[in-house]
Formats: sequence, structure tokens, C-alpha cells
Amino acid sequence: MQEFEAPISTRLASRWTILAPVAAAWLVVGIHSAAGFVFPLLWEWQFSGLVAIILMGATAGWIAPAGRQVLTLAVLAASLGLLTLFGGSEWFYYSPIFIPLALLLVFGLLAIGYVGGVFLRRFRVSRCTMLAVLSCILLAELTALFARDGYLLIRSARPRQVAFNDTDPSWFFYAPAERAVGLSYVALNCKPADPARAKRIFQKALYAADQIPNDNHNLLFLVAQAQVKATWFEDAAITIRHIRDRSQFELYFGIIAAEIAQHGGRSQAQHIFDQVIQLAQRQQDQAKRDRDLYLIGYREWEGGMYNEARQTAELIQAADSKADLLDRLNDSSQMEIACQQAQSGRFDEAAATVTQHVKDPYRHCDALMNVAMLAATNSHPDHARRILGEALQSAQHIESPAGRNSVIADIALRQFDLGFQADSQQTLGLIRQASIKDELVRKLARTP
Repeated sequence: MQEFEAPISTRLASRWTILAPVAAAWLVVGIHSAAGFVFPLLWEWQFSGLVAIILMGATAGWIAPAGRQVLTLAVLAASLGLLTLFGGSEWFYYSPIFIPLALLLVFGLLAIGYVGGVFLRRFRVSRCTMLAVLSCILLAELTALFARDGYLLIRSARPRQVAFNDTDPSWFFYAPAERAVGLSYVALNCKPADPARAKRIFQKALYAADQIPNDNHNLLFLVAQAQVKATWFEDAAITIRHIRDRSQFELYFGIIAAEIAQHGGRSQAQHIFDQVIQLAQRQQDQAKRDRDLYLIGYREWEGGMYNEARQTAELIQAADSKADLLDRLNDSSQMEIACQQAQSGRFDEAAATVTQHVKDPYRHCDALMNVAMLAATNSHPDHARRILGEALQSAQHIESPAGRNSVIADIALRQFDLGFQADSQQTLGLIRQASIKDELVRKLARTP
């Protein structure tokens, strides 16, 4: 009897079968992206993205259907090319030549990985198994991200516009930076009801900020600012100490001390300022030492610690810097005296104090405007109108045209707010800078 062999089918797999390897390749990209949120150090390694592209190609080549390998690679390359073009790179803004170079690099790495994946086909793996494994890995990463404070932010950080000044509907709890800001916001809001819980959340925020290996000083400062608002001054100082860069540490240590002083922690602020002064005095270079001491005195002045700032000014050798700091301190002291006089109803004495003792023209005008507003608040519109007129005369002697116009615009706005429309229109005519004048006109138009 003649034996017949069964014919071997040569029919190609359906074109739709390429969806599985393409989906698996993009799952690899998702895993790499999520891993960067779980381990931020991964993103610091600049070649991790290139390795991800190679693994992307290898995964697709491993499970690509027989006879459809070329089509699979073409679809994968097209989708990756579109992502490269629309995702962009900062290099694209420098020169268009970087666009084809980037595409060549991406396609080359993808092809290398794809060829490697084709050689791995000797180890047979089901497409469904590959998709299931990769999906489970990605799901585990997303679950870890959500478990790591994501639920807390979703439940408590509302409205997001307040928490992040942002309306982007992204999953904000992924990134360490946004997670630190969001957790600080949540901790500050829950502090009155549950201080112990707020402290724990602040620790989570600090941990999130520390996950960024480099240049995290701004983020640590934001966390410390929230701790100052919560009146946990020692915790804020500890947070600032996590800044690794010495120059940034010294800068933000003084800034946070000023904020602590403004929130009533003068003794804690002075302790920090003493430490910063010691660090500044260790500078061997005289110019750098004077610069650092001036900044410390300036921060003390911002915090209202005038006597301490005068002591710091005496340590400065550079005459100009020393004189500038002492002038600020003298003006601020006199402005406080004028404010106290105005609050007790002695508006003429307050205006005279400013006129005689406040030297800086900007602070001079600002102090007169404050006295005028206090007079208006205490039902003395005649005093307010006259003192605003004095401020306008002083503003016209400011040398800088831009500064002069800005101060005059501020006076015109206050006149309008107090009901002196005729005076406001006359003051408006003194403004010579079109942009400032137009902006003021728009503000006046919006004011009821």
C-alpha cells in the first residue's frame, strides 16, 4: 500500500498576531518607567533608557510569529519613532540634525535587541505567558507606588490646585518630588487635628525628597517651609541639614532661620544664625566672608531681628556692604516707629518720622503709603490723601525710570482704592512707561 505524507502547512500567521509581541515590548517600556519612580537612582543612570530599548526589541523578537518578524519590527520601529519625535528631547531645540541622529540611534538599538530576541526563539515561550509575566511585574510596581503614600495623597491632597498649583491629571504621587510636596501639604493640614500623624507624614515627605540623589535642595526647603508653618522649627532645621551641597546648605539654612523668626521662633532662629555666622567666618577669602556675612545680616533683617543684624554688620569689613545693611536696619527701625505712631492716631508724627529718617527712596515711599492706609482705616481720609501726595512727590525723585513708574502706579492704585478717583487719574498721567500704565488701567477697570 502506498503511504502518503501529510502536507506541511505554509500558511502565514495572521497579521493581528503581531499585536502580542508589540504589546510585550511596550510593557517593557512601562516597567522601566515605573521602575524609575520606585528607584529614582535608575533615572540618574543615563544609559538605562538605551538598555530599555534593547530589551524592548529582544522581547518582541523572542515571541514574534514566524513569517511576521519583519512586519513586527517595522510596526515596533514606527511606534517607537513616533514616541521619539513627539516625546522630544532637549537636544532637538539646539539643532534639527539631532532628530535623525536620535532616530538612527533608537532604531539601531531596537534592531540589535530584536536580532538577539530572534536567537532566543530556541527557548520557546508562549506569547500569553510572556504577556502575563510582564503585566504582573508592571502591576506589582504600580501597586508598590500606590501603597507608598499614593492612597494618602489621593484621599487628602485636595483640591490639587491648592496642593500642587497644577491641574494636570497625571498620577502625581509617582514622582518623588511631587510626592514630597503633596505629603507636606497633607501633613500641614492635618497638624491641628492630629499632630502625631502629621509628624509621621512629614517624615514620609522627607524620605521622598531624599530619594532624589542630586539637586534636591529646593525640594527639601519646601518641606522645611511647611514644617515652619506647622511651628516645628527643630524639625525644619533637621530637614535643611539633609541638603548635601555645602553652599546650598548654608544659603537655605539662613533662609529657613529668617522664616522661623517670622513665625515666632526667634530663639531657634538665633541659634541657627549663630551656626551660619561661624561657618561664614571660616572662609579664608575676605570677599567671600563679607558676602556671606552680608547675606546672613540680610536674612536677620528679613526676620525682624534688627539688633542681631547690627551685630552681624559690624563683622563685615567691606564698607559698601556694611553701610547698605546698616541703612536697611535704620530704615526698618524707623518704619516700625512710624507704624506704631500711626496706629495710635498720630499720623502727622508718623509721616514726619518717615520723611526725616527713612533714607532709601523705595522704602520711604512704601512707609508713607502704609501710614496713609492706616489713616484711611482709622477714618481719617484727609490725612490719607495728604500723605499719599507726599509719597507721590518722593516717588518722582527716584532715579530709575522703571522703579519710579512702578511706585507711582502703586500710589495711583491705592488712591483709587481709597476713593480718590480724581487724584488717581492725575497720578496715572505721570506714568511714562506704557506697559506699566496699561497694566494699571486694566487693574482699575476690574476694580468695582
